[in-house]
Amino acid sequence: MTSAKANRAHWFWLVTLMLSVAACQRPSAAAGATQSGVAAAARKPALLGQAFRFRFAIYTKLPPKLDVGRELRTALAGTGFGVAPEPAGEGLPPSPTSVFFAQPNIEEFALPDGDSLEHFVSDMTDAEMRQLSECRAVSIFEVAGAANRTHEDYRKALMLAEKLATKLAGFIWDDETRTAHTVRGWAARRDGWQGQLPDVTRHVSIHSYRDGELMRLVSLGMVKLGLPDVAVNHVSSTQTSNMGNLLNLIMQRLVEGESIDQQGRFHASIDALQLSSIKQQLLEDLVQGAKRELVVSLAPSPPAEGDADNRLLLLVFPGDPKSLQERHSQAIGTLFGAQDGIAYVEHDAALLAASERARKKLRSLKANYAESPPYGEVLLVKAPFITPAGGNEWMWVEVVRWKGDTIDGILKNDAYEIPDLKDGARVQVKDEKLFDYILTRRDGSHEGNETGRLLEQRMKKRSSTSK
Repeated sequence: MTSAKANRAHWFWLVTLMLSVAACQRPSAAAGATQSGVAAAARKPALLGQAFRFRFAIYTKLPPKLDVGRELRTALAGTGFGVAPEPAGEGLPPSPTSVFFAQPNIEEFALPDGDSLEHFVSDMTDAEMRQLSECRAVSIFEVAGAANRTHEDYRKALMLAEKLATKLAGFIWDDETRTAHTVRGWAARRDGWQGQLPDVTRHVSIHSYRDGELMRLVSLGMVKLGLPDVAVNHVSSTQTSNMGNLLNLIMQRLVEGESIDQQGRFHASIDALQLSSIKQQLLEDLVQGAKRELVVSLAPSPPAEGDADNRLLLLVFPGDPKSLQERHSQAIGTLFGAQDGIAYVEHDAALLAASERARKKLRSLKANYAESPPYGEVLLVKAPFITPAGGNEWMWVEVVRWKGDTIDGILKNDAYEIPDLKDGARVQVKDEKLFDYILTRRDGSHEGNETGRLLEQRMKKRSSTSK
């Protein structure tokens, strides 16, 4: 048995670990430039395009008995919108803002089928989802206009969709974000504005999916605001929540008029946010060491298959591809702050017994990770890393592949005693030396952490006896 001093271990509560709040990071030139540096750089105009577009549909159980075209013209009274004879093309935007309307066969504009439908709804009860799945008729609408009127006219389009869905007693499908809504839930979009500024989190969705070993995040819906969508590649599963918050910050600043300089740099500042709702939410979630601002690089990119029919900006982190996840962690730590915990642990009989129970359970998961992690799952293992003094520093590793006796993964801590080992580093560990694991399933439930629970109980007991 190694000594207590040799076994220096990082111990996290589950909630901290799964939010991927890493150790405090030092800003770098690529990720941590300050606002003064941005102000000095030459700036390009804001990224607003020529046009905005909002496509939505209304699903009803049966074909409407009402004349939908007539109802549309009635609902347009006072909006200043026209009625378009065909969908907007790629040329100049229509002036005034216009609405195209059609009633295709349901097969031509079918909803996602089966169990997959639940992934496209956000505000429905089980009964409402069943009603939506039983709809057999659809009316589709495309609102398009000049981008310099996007905030005013997109807001009118939201109210238009609500009026028509109420009149037709139907469900609203936002074809830009690929989400279905009740009229009740749609009100949050209509009302969630601060003056002429929308809360981007209510109008844009972020699609995250496994792309090989790691995750890709891409926004859907920015075309409604006349702006490009934003994506980021090769994100570790435990960083998707934080990276999603960074994308939301970038998109809100885009909506508020922030631009990219000639080198492709973009100032992502929480303090500069004009919209109080997002600003307050981000400020409440900050932890120790947060700088609250970050300069990132955005580059035009061709869309991937399945992306929105829109311009796309890719959030890039220049440097060696082998250390990309380290730069991700550094950027997240710079912007939102980070916290870590460390303790000297004696590997006594009870702790070793708990570790052995964990290893036995862990072996049953190996086959699932032979190529890449299963969709929606995150597996973390506690592994030893040899310190310069010859001891062990135990740290968490996110598993991306497990073949033979070797696990390829991403380190989830900054090492205390190993200077060159950083949060986000790609590492390999042997499965025979693992000490514990935490599995987070797709439904949010957890498994493992045998030794963590034992140590937590001991800490609580010491705390109570010292009072």
